[in-house]
Amino acid sequence: MTAPFDSLVAWIRAVGGHVGALGVDSRGGERGGDRGLFATAGAEEGALLLRVPRACIVTTDVAAETDIGRWIAARFDGGSVEQVLLAAWILHRRDRPDPRWAPYLATLPERVPTHPFFYDRARVHALRGTSLEALVPARRAFLLEELGWLRAHVPDTAGWTDDAWLLARTLVTSRLFGLEGAVGNALVPLADLCNHALTPGARWGLDGDDFVLHAATALAAGAEVHEGYGAKSNLRLLLHYGFTLAENPEEDCIVDVEGQPVQLGAAPTEETVREAVEGLAWDGDEARLHAALRRVCAARLAALPSAEEDAADEAVALDAVRVRRGERRVLAAWCARLA
Repeated sequence: MTAPFDSLVAWIRAVGGHVGALGVDSRGGERGGDRGLFATAGAEEGALLLRVPRACIVTTDVAAETDIGRWIAARFDGGSVEQVLLAAWILHRRDRPDPRWAPYLATLPERVPTHPFFYDRARVHALRGTSLEALVPARRAFLLEELGWLRAHVPDTAGWTDDAWLLARTLVTSRLFGLEGAVGNALVPLADLCNHALTPGARWGLDGDDFVLHAATALAAGAEVHEGYGAKSNLRLLLHYGFTLAENPEEDCIVDVEGQPVQLGAAPTEETVREAVEGLAWDGDEARLHAALRRVCAARLAALPSAEEDAADEAVALDAVRVRRGERRVLAAWCARLA
């Protein structure tokens, strides 16, 4: 481990937590150097890998203890208030350090270049034709509206930059644990380094108010300790977490039909076609609706870069290319289904 993570482990242990045979490494597998948790010794199925006491968990109650947090908790009426509170806590504590939280804050990254918010021009260009070409700017605008509200209503936030807020919101979105009971949505030090896998080797939960992480299967020394983020397509993984998977069975695509977004899943059936269009306002002419949806799918498919362009872009924008390939398969399947 590096010094910041050594200090984090020491802090967790000092307040009564448990850190088993775990290490932090940047091997990151296919994700190109992402930090992750690794087993430094073998562990049996069911073994306790990590216990993080409530005193080390950044809950929304903790975030609301600051002056800024109290303002937000009392006045912000958006649906994402808990994530706004936690992101504001990160920026506030970076501006005004608190020794209690210094071991955790020192391990939070200062940049997330793998997230589309922070792409360079070449990688932004690689998103052309995909759902993310529209979703990323829309998501960015939504988050900056939050920042605009904070600057207008909350003291000591006027100096927060767009990039600082996008980074804080990205850290929260990608690291948030939805814990049960009184703990609620929270940031959990060290545990938030667990990367995602389709078949995770660890499972987490609560023991009282403590966060616990157990081995879901036997782990060999040197194995990365993964958890599962749920069934999410590469489109969703890249938009919210900043990575994709090489082999992801979950695929989807968002298309615009008469100004309304429609989510299309892989392998369309009669039922999924009906579910996809049930929210659209039409005159009851199902054949016309299906024909219109097929035209939209065909146009989106034609707008995607070719397989030859995939090969050219892969070296600089692998995640974008994976999204393109997934959307290409989804759109082709829907065109065939609606023919």
